[in-house]
Amino acid sequence: MIIPALSLTSFKKTLPLIFVSVITIAIAGCSQTPTSLILQPSLDSHSIPPQLSGFRLNVVDERAQPAIAFIHKDDQLTAKISASTPAQQLISNALTPAKNFNPVATKVLNVAITKLHSDVKQSSVSHEVANYIELTLTLNNQQQTFTKSYQGNSQYKGPLKYDIAVLEKELNMLISNVLTEALADEELQQQAGYMR
Repeated sequence: MIIPALSLTSFKKTLPLIFVSVITIAIAGCSQTPTSLILQPSLDSHSIPPQLSGFRLNVVDERAQPAIAFIHKDDQLTAKISASTPAQQLISNALTPAKNFNPVATKVLNVAITKLHSDVKQSSVSHEVANYIELTLTLNNQQQTFTKSYQGNSQYKGPLKYDIAVLEKELNMLISNVLTEALADEELQQQAGYMR
């Protein structure tokens, strides 16, 4: 059986249609906004100071919006993206592998999430991302209370559309860094030591 070859003129006529179809599919695929962020901040098991052993961990999300990423195009908010895991669970999961906390203790380490978001400014040829986190840690043993806030931020720019995987990586690093900084704070450790 002989398969007829495409003539050069018919190939030239179909080539633009194929090219336009491929470009349309590529643009449509790039323009979809993800529905959630996969965040998993982590700490080394030795990041939790021994002074906090015997404290009960309580994490609360005090933010007004559950969304974490806010996507802006031409100064218009076009999308809000939440994490696949609630913010308080993200922080709790990062802190609990060390097994230093006691769920029935009367001494409490309260971690309040007061800020956790990413602002993405998308233009047709580039993007800018600014990430923010603020945690307020409170130690309480029913007689004494110690409270201190810890903040962090990061920014980056890039060509074309933002990459969700890079956004997730940056947020994970920022959350982990601020938690590590808070737990390494000598003043926090000293106050926890006084409450033991």
